[in-house]
Amino acid sequence: MNVLLVDNKSAHLVRLKQLIESTFGVVTFRLHDPRDMAPTDVEWADLVVFSGGWGRSIVKNPQTFKRMVDLCVEHRKPTIGICLGAEAIAVYFGSRLSELPVRRVGNVRMHFTDDFHGAAGLEPSVMVYEFHKWTIDTVQPPLIALATSKDGPELFKHTDLPLWGMQFHPEVERLGNKGRAVFEYVASQLRLPKG
Repeated sequence: MNVLLVDNKSAHLVRLKQLIESTFGVVTFRLHDPRDMAPTDVEWADLVVFSGGWGRSIVKNPQTFKRMVDLCVEHRKPTIGICLGAEAIAVYFGSRLSELPVRRVGNVRMHFTDDFHGAAGLEPSVMVYEFHKWTIDTVQPPLIALATSKDGPELFKHTDLPLWGMQFHPEVERLGNKGRAVFEYVASQLRLPKG
């Protein structure tokens, strides 16, 4: 399977690659800076993953992140946005971000909607790992929130396109959190071939 991994300077990039490989099997990666993404890269990919980020701001670089999401929307490409990647998807569809006074680091409890946790076979609420300075205020249609925490939306999807956002880091496993299980369920919903 071909995965375009858009590196937004994630501190957890190695773990993210390992999570993708353990979920999908044999994977061929192309690693790209969001500023260098081209339509041919998106066309090549079976899946696009927007990593979390460090030192980059959607607020300060709106055109870079708008273009990153726009390429995936235009090609209707299965896409998962993580942390900053999720924020980019949310902003693209009209959400606003708020800056936290202090970076959120560590496990936080998120609560699923009734429909989602039943379908995914997960508990109504689980712990996931956070590492972010910005929060998503709300998600706007055509996005729908599937889980929230004290900071706002944590998991959402597009109603018509294969676009998913995770404000948390599923690649970081700490103290029995369930981010990996959520990622694996989302991957199953994309119905992608296993390598």
